[in-house]
Amino acid sequence: MKNGRPQAKDVSDAAILGALAAVRGRNGAPDWSALSDVQEHMADVPAKVVRAKLASMIRRKVITGCACGCRGDFERAP
Repeated sequence: MKNGRPQAKDVSDAAILGALAAVRGRNGAPDWSALSDVQEHMADVPAKVVRAKLASMIRRKVITGCACGCRGDFERAP
């Protein structure tokens, strides 16, 4: 943590993948997780840090979705 504030690199991929699995299907779509649900599940991490970590995982092709702040539609990459 830089200056005591969490950064995306401080959040593990496993924590994000666990959050995605835990909230998948809350909005009636069984295959993906919504950004708001992931952020709610990870309430101890600032929302912008969660979004930055999701964007990093999308760039690395670990997950698919959109981290712009829209619905998200996050799921594990095939």
